[in-house]
Amino acid sequence: MGTSHEGFISGDDYIRITRSADYKFELGDTVFTEDLNFTISTSDMATAVVNKNICTVKTNSKNKLGSFILSVEYNGVIYEKEIKIISLWKEV
Repeated sequence: MGTSHEGFISGDDYIRITRSADYKFELGDTVFTEDLNFTISTSDMATAVVNKNICTVKTNSKNKLGSFILSVEYNGVIYEKEIKIISLWKEV
């Protein structure tokens, strides 16, 4: 969860390797009209495509398991979410 109790990044805490998942920055009833600036702490593990407050994260195909931090800054506050990359066959 982020540094403020009002806003947060929603979505699973994991993504399977070579797959993608959507993450959404939510802040009450705020309507986002412009793309937010999402960043990934370790760019060799995943890539991000942003559409307003939704970030689609695609994991790599280089068999890199581990975790990274997805973050977004809004009105000077940084919100973060740790995401783990897991194998295709791991049970959750």
